[in-house]
Amino acid sequence: MSTAKTRGSDRVVTVALLSSIATGGLATAASASVTNNWITWSAPTVYDQTGNYDANGQTSYQYATTATGTLTMPDSTTVYVRLTGEVVSPTAYGADPTGGGHCGPSGFASNGTTISNYWSQVPFSGTTPGAPDNGSAFLSANVTSLPTNGDHIGLIGATDGGVQTQTIEFFSDAGFTTATTVQNILILAGTVGGAGTQMSWTFDRDFEILSDNAGVPGGSGLTKSAPSAGTHVLSGTEGNGTIQFTGSFTSFSWTVSAPEVWSSWGLGATSAAAPSAVPGAGLASLVTLGVAGLARRRRR
Repeated sequence: MSTAKTRGSDRVVTVALLSSIATGGLATAASASVTNNWITWSAPTVYDQTGNYDANGQTSYQYATTATGTLTMPDSTTVYVRLTGEVVSPTAYGADPTGGGHCGPSGFASNGTTISNYWSQVPFSGTTPGAPDNGSAFLSANVTSLPTNGDHIGLIGATDGGVQTQTIEFFSDAGFTTATTVQNILILAGTVGGAGTQMSWTFDRDFEILSDNAGVPGGSGLTKSAPSAGTHVLSGTEGNGTIQFTGSFTSFSWTVSAPEVWSSWGLGATSAAAPSAVPGAGLASLVTLGVAGLARRRRR
């Protein structure tokens, strides 16, 4: 640690701490290893609801209205998760749940209706034209690994018979009786929207887009808007990417504004804070100005 004495005074001004905040503190946060954990869903046993949406020569699809799962948080605690909404059947529209590419709308390792590397084969999920389907659009500084179980939830949200609103709740017990607070929750958003068809998800919690597939042939990237207070909209046209919610909560929900053939999503957590929650250039600039001011005073 170094110190600097102001001329004409015995007072010692320590600048090392300020310098540490401006440089070392942020560097430590950036260099720390990131932990990503992903949910394990229990597959629904019955898909007994019907939505109507024309796709692949068919006019209807089957879905379940609830699913449960477990998520190990980065601090090693186990959180029990309940989804109420729409879980499209893995075989809807004649999909092959264990085929390549987009597979089935939903897929679960627990009953063999998915492939383990699903998230690295989602169409248009690359970040370069030469690797269009390699899952890199989901990766970022906060997301360094993808699910290895292949679990994903299919969502159509048809206005005729489907479910537009999806609700996720977090509990501390397997009986789903005691709500628990979580933070740094992630959603992998797969093929949001279709060719020429924009799909939007309106969330009741704020989020940051960590990564997307902007610039990939066939992909649109993801965009965020806030048309009114308390609404946070994610939109895409074959958009892939990852979002991270800000703040702490016990539940969140979102509503599909317009259906499409299907999109898929995954749920997880990261040990890294969302970008908006990390001290940024504003703090660093203020600290730098403070150090510069001390230096000028010393030269007088």
